[in-house]
Amino acid sequence: MRRIVVPVDGTPFAEAALAPACRIALTRGAELHLVKVEPITDTPATGNGGGRDAGNRPGRELDLLAEKLRSRFD
Repeated sequence: MRRIVVPVDGTPFAEAALAPACRIALTRGAELHLVKVEPITDTPATGNGGGRDAGNRPGRELDLLAEKLRSRFD
């Protein structure tokens, strides 16, 4: 196992999966990849630009979560 992919959506269930995934990655020497999962509320076809708020930098939440994991498991 070289890579472990963990989908995160901001729910407690997704966050609960992070600690075991980190332990497995450390034990196996695998890379840990976080993937932000969001429901599709709008699509480009509806004219709402896919539902993403223009002021919300994509990936910022993942950056913060990754930093939290690094400090906990380094």
